[in-house]
Amino acid sequence: MATGEHVANRVVFKQLLQAEAVDIVQIDAARVGGINENIAILLLAAKFGVPVVLLRTVPIEAAAVMVPPAAEPEPEAVREYRGRLVSVPVEELDRFAFYAQARSDDVALLIVTADVRTYANLLLTIGVRSN
Repeated sequence: MATGEHVANRVVFKQLLQAEAVDIVQIDAARVGGINENIAILLLAAKFGVPVVLLRTVPIEAAAVMVPPAAEPEPEAVREYRGRLVSVPVEELDRFAFYAQARSDDVALLIVTADVRTYANLLLTIGVRSN
């Protein structure tokens, strides 16, 4: 079932996801109160493995992931991010470059998730759409 277009915040989305009551999350970007709530809902849905219509609402321009040294295999989290962001360029950064980018003056919002998988670090570049 696809639902959520009348949900006003991440708390209700979390309850729906925990109850396994939704198969596709539909977000009304204006109703949930802006970019912060939209991103929080996107990350919650990703944690629960539920597809989101949000990628059509929030203009994600690019992504950056933290990757291990070249000799190590690609982590599960990085493969998942690539699969979810197929239309978005994904830059690979080593640990120190990733943290440097996360600390840059260009970063306006950081969201910490409960994902504890190795290399489950993702930076999204969000743009602005003009109509």
